[in-house]
Amino acid sequence: METLIFLLIVAVVIAVVKYRQYLLKGMCPRTFTTTLSQQQVIDIFDNSVTRLGWKIINDRQPRVAGDHSLMGRGQQIALMFDETGDDELPDQPQDTMDLDATTKGVVGVQRWVSGWFMPKGAHTIRLRLNAFERAVEAADEATKWERHPDALKNPQTVGLSW
Repeated sequence: METLIFLLIVAVVIAVVKYRQYLLKGMCPRTFTTTLSQQQVIDIFDNSVTRLGWKIINDRQPRVAGDHSLMGRGQQIALMFDETGDDELPDQPQDTMDLDATTKGVVGVQRWVSGWFMPKGAHTIRLRLNAFERAVEAADEATKWERHPDALKNPQTVGLSW
């Protein structure tokens, strides 16, 4: 009987650890390369992430959307563009832009709330990140995405400075 109880406790602990890994993997930052302009990506971010109680908190670089928890600390998702190279699209009319121009950026969780070893609201964050990813892909099918599951522990690995 003790063996059965011990095995049940071990199974519950393993299930909790795997569930936490699943939640964190869904919240991982994503880098992208697209032919859309930065303004188009910003518009998609605003429309896909800021719904149902979320709004834009910071409209500069990085652009941050989040909820406003009455308890204080809430969740936030940030969008940041790569400003280091020549990959930024110039401010020109759409018909005169270089068709090979690209916009590079990263979208990821800037802040989340954890309790009892689990990230709270992880499903909401994952759904919002996935909605943004799908909306960008719908606007530009050639968009390339890369997920970085280890970047939650070390955000500098994908160039995040927040």
